[in-house]
Amino acid sequence: MTDADSPQAAEAPIPSDVHARRADILRIGNRAAAAVQASNRQRGIANWYSLRGCLVSDMPLAASPPASRPPPAAT
Repeated sequence: MTDADSPQAAEAPIPSDVHARRADILRIGNRAAAAVQASNRQRGIANWYSLRGCLVSDMPLAASPPASRPPPAAT
């Protein structure tokens, strides 16, 4: 039985410092993701997102450069 399964765990409030720390971590992560996405846009790299299970890009498909793959290794 885990703490989440016990009835006392449901009644115990989460301390406000835990909420504040969680908000700080989320804010840092959101800022980092936004910076990387802006950098990708400047370089012409499409950012892809999943909206309702469908992949969408922030760039038109014709504008996004084709993915380059290294040549297959000679065997």
